[in-house]
Amino acid sequence: MVYQHLQVRGICVCNDENIATSSRDRTIRVWSLDPSDKRKYTSEKILLGHTSFVGPLAWIPPTDEYPEGRLVSGSMDTFVFVWNLMNGENIQTLKGHQMQVTGVAIDNEDIVSSSVDQ
Repeated sequence: MVYQHLQVRGICVCNDENIATSSRDRTIRVWSLDPSDKRKYTSEKILLGHTSFVGPLAWIPPTDEYPEGRLVSGSMDTFVFVWNLMNGENIQTLKGHQMQVTGVAIDNEDIVSSSVDQ
């Protein structure tokens, strides 16, 4: 099955076998490397929750609590979400920006974000 993303806005390498992409269709897709063809990825999960375009992504490496790691996303909806990659659930919503989130990064244990709101 082929999945289409409407205008991909962000991409993040999550580990040796997964990537994530974000899109104007308000989704994040987690893709897994096809074990039978190391040149192909297949859609594994679709993360839903943002109410507007999703852009920047950042990956938090695995911990004992989150063995698959976590994903951080920013959106035009002004929110930063932290996702559990095991089940695809939003586990934390960071609020504070007044305008579109334009960047997210991980600094040790801290999540750093930037926005059009300066």
